[in-house]
Amino acid sequence: MKNLQECVDFVKTQVTFHERKAAYFERGLARYPANQKRMEAHREMAAKFSELWAFLMAMHIDGTAAPSRNVRPLRLGLTPEEIDGLPAELLEELSISEADKADFAVLSVIDEAGGVLSLDKILIALYRKTGEINKRTQLNSRIYRMMQKGMVYSVNGRKGVYSTRELTEAEVESLS
Repeated sequence: MKNLQECVDFVKTQVTFHERKAAYFERGLARYPANQKRMEAHREMAAKFSELWAFLMAMHIDGTAAPSRNVRPLRLGLTPEEIDGLPAELLEELSISEADKADFAVLSVIDEAGGVLSLDKILIALYRKTGEINKRTQLNSRIYRMMQKGMVYSVNGRKGVYSTRELTEAEVESLS
């Protein structure tokens, strides 16, 4: 669904559907007593969708539907900060792959540079940090996967520039 109004419309159709189904099963109760549970289930769903509809309408009216830019999606994966300083025995028990370690290296070089870095500078920083020469295409693919995980963000309007958090328009404009 593309916007709040589409969500509101969908929820309203669900309310109507479940109310009609409850009425249908209620009409046949004398003949089919087993439909009591179906009727109750549809009434319950209609009530829940009705509550959701009221909530969505309230959001729509008071303008609180716009998501905050500071809200980050929940991340299930580990971050370098979470594993930093852990004993070797525990690190061996964790499922940290070589790919995770490479992701952590990319994150750390971006963070060390202030949170925003171009692909070229990431390549240079990784070489200086690890001594390994990364292929541009492989690093680009890695960063793309990291973006999908919410670990790094592409800077709007800047090709090949990445950050460890979403930047505001003012911050993007201030980049030289």
